[in-house]
Amino acid sequence: MLFSIPLLVLSSFVLPGALASDAEIAANWRSTGMCAYYWKKVGKNNQLTDTCIEYCKNNGGHGYSECDLMSWKGVDLDTFDPSVKKQDEEGDIYVPAPCKCENKAVEAITKTILEVVVEGLKKLDNILCAIMLETFQFVVDAAITFVAPEARLAASVGRFVEGAKTFAENTLPANDYFDKFIGDVCGVPDWNVDIWDALTGAPDVFGVSIGCKKKNKSDCKEQPSRPAPSNKPEEKPKPSESKKDESSAAPSATPTPTPSPSDTPTPTPSSDAAPSTTPSPSSADPSATSSDSSASSSSTSDECGASATASAAACEASTPCDIKNPDEGGEDVDVSAELIRRNGYRSHRAFQLEKREPKKGNPCKSNDAYKTFLLQSDDYPSNGQLDVDVKAYGWEKQDNLCEYGWQSGAKRLPFPPTGTNKYDSEHVMEWQTVTDFFAKLQAKGATNYGHPEPSQGNKSVDFCTYWVESWSLEPGQGFSIANGPALDPWKHIAAAYPSNNNWKDEMIALQRNINAPAKANLFTDSIPMVWTETTMDKYVKTNRNKVLERLRASVGARKYLIEPKVKDIFKAQKTRMGTALDEIDKALESHPREKVDLVTGVKTTYLPWKKQNLLDEWNSYMDTKWDDAVKKSSKVLDNYIGKLDDAHCKNQAKKSTADKEFCERLKKVETQYKQATFFLRPW
Repeated sequence: MLFSIPLLVLSSFVLPGALASDAEIAANWRSTGMCAYYWKKVGKNNQLTDTCIEYCKNNGGHGYSECDLMSWKGVDLDTFDPSVKKQDEEGDIYVPAPCKCENKAVEAITKTILEVVVEGLKKLDNILCAIMLETFQFVVDAAITFVAPEARLAASVGRFVEGAKTFAENTLPANDYFDKFIGDVCGVPDWNVDIWDALTGAPDVFGVSIGCKKKNKSDCKEQPSRPAPSNKPEEKPKPSESKKDESSAAPSATPTPTPSPSDTPTPTPSSDAAPSTTPSPSSADPSATSSDSSASSSSTSDECGASATASAAACEASTPCDIKNPDEGGEDVDVSAELIRRNGYRSHRAFQLEKREPKKGNPCKSNDAYKTFLLQSDDYPSNGQLDVDVKAYGWEKQDNLCEYGWQSGAKRLPFPPTGTNKYDSEHVMEWQTVTDFFAKLQAKGATNYGHPEPSQGNKSVDFCTYWVESWSLEPGQGFSIANGPALDPWKHIAAAYPSNNNWKDEMIALQRNINAPAKANLFTDSIPMVWTETTMDKYVKTNRNKVLERLRASVGARKYLIEPKVKDIFKAQKTRMGTALDEIDKALESHPREKVDLVTGVKTTYLPWKKQNLLDEWNSYMDTKWDDAVKKSSKVLDNYIGKLDDAHCKNQAKKSTADKEFCERLKKVETQYKQATFFLRPW
């Protein structure tokens, strides 16, 4: 109710000299104790929301400040007096609220955190921050077994485990550990319960709490002793001790549970042997962050076969089937972007810590006004949130160069924390396919559109301007298609795509490093080949097993895409998205955007959308998209099966044991490829 709102709030728009710019308003509020409340964009941060920091600092604050939104509690701001509302320079609506400079409960927690850190926890530094995500992944993967971290990670494992256990003993919540202890120095990564539980539950050999630091010791919770497990994993037999299966040319090897945290492995004297975990300066192509996550920095590794620089003993030894330092894969979601931006750090393990946020894509990068525009899906379930009986696809032995048993829609094999198999929740049709469609229209359309806002005088604009300006309906202007709920166009697009809210039964589980990059990059226009060609060419000579591993993943992507169930889902999704685009295309002709100035109350009706034949455009685009994906897949397989054969098999008269085994494995890949050539459009 109006009388419940402080007079200060209502009078805050009576600004000296009729201030107009955001900067002038913010400067005034830093001295008067006001701030902006964006009730439609909760969490927005800008100069109008941060005014309380300086105000409280200069007006008796205790290191605490906030914009007090409680002054608007119970008020329906959508229908409230428009004279109190204002638009910022980005067009977002806000109302003024008073600053609050005291919160005893929060300050008490903050004080305790400071005491805990000051009285014993060692400070973090940029070196530890740079390997934070790898450290978390090591603890999640390895803390349940007696696996010692490599030297590069040892200090960071101890520091992060010590910090987590100390916070737990002092009954400080996990979010404070990530936000206030780590976040103050490193930025805040996405985190989940598994990470926190792994840190606090890690064996004491990794780290222990520094003790209770609260004045009232009864408020602390002593942490239990956590001895190291007694069941150490069996050591893997040395190559010379492994027995070759007389019934098969390819030897089998028992997988080792020890994860390798190195994402830039340096090959050992044989390209078939396990790469060393000794770090080396990375020379990986920075453009290959998703498609070449394990790029090696070495271009001079010893090699059996063509280069013949490895020792005779190494080349005559039987080589294991298990893949060392496999490509981790994972979806191309931007994880911990702020940390990466600050520290220049990128690791394939970052993918494993992400939360399932909406898929996002920017089809308007060529338009300066809309280059930050994002088209996004709804939230969707992670692999761990999928139904227990969800259909799963991938190799039965995921990280193996010899076996080709295929998992065709069966239940998932054990995955973390109980197993080592890795899956992604899979939509079948990539969201990037949808955003690339609009990017194609932008590239195709030039400036053949009239601006829909009447005051612009129908000036010529590009597709993105016409599209975004026309489709950005105001609240309450949504419309129904196919007897569904009234939504704006963006939400209609999202509703046609699998998510927690719609079509969840189409979600399936796909082996992680088949999903991305092997499958995902087939359908991404900005990536000319699944992996960076120069890196793959280098690996043909220096790390042939890495190329073989990726060819196996590429064959897996083909086998997956010709699965009958997968083809049915792909066809249904392509058809449903086309129907949504067609219905939107037609409905907008009679639903023009209406924009109301919330300060003056003046309504502007935009020019109606002109039908763009989006269904025809979509069908043509999808035919080309599929055909291009087939060509991209064939290019990788044809090119690198041939190059490996030329370098290590066909043109080599004398072959070592390692060479013979490699060539037999290459022949298996080629055979599997030939069996997956029926790669026709699903529709």
